[in-house]
Amino acid sequence: MNGEKIESKFFSEQILNLMDRKIKKSFCDFGNFVSITPEGNMYPCTHFVYNDKFEIGNIYKNNENPEVLKNCMRSSCEKYKPCKSCWILGLCSGGCKGSAAFYNKDNLFINDEYCKTRMAVVEKAIKTIVDSYKNNTLEKLQKSLKKDKTTEMSPNRWR
Repeated sequence: MNGEKIESKFFSEQILNLMDRKIKKSFCDFGNFVSITPEGNMYPCTHFVYNDKFEIGNIYKNNENPEVLKNCMRSSCEKYKPCKSCWILGLCSGGCKGSAAFYNKDNLFINDEYCKTRMAVVEKAIKTIVDSYKNNTLEKLQKSLKKDKTTEMSPNRWR
């Protein structure tokens, strides 16, 4: 590491996850909770609030859109062919559905550029671990990352 500070939260998380042998269950809580607007409209994530294509229903009108619910349930990265066979699936978990929808015209799956970036970060994390191991600084690297509060994640997202 040569005294340089790692600034990327994702990069730091990947190093710790690889060292601690953690596998990511999901990138986010998409589909596991709902965001509710003051008007009572429900969405599968805060990124989708006021996007009519992703409105699940309304708590005041006591209605729901079963098609949107079905699409949310089908959006699992384990069912998405490019993610299913990806070697970093356990570290990436398919990425943020909100970002994917924003950049891909409401498609819930990430694009190739996103994948290439994530893979490059994981490859760099692996190289950093190997270099630290060779230089006998692996424990120092791990301690410095664990001490850094920016790498903390919600415990429900990790196994």
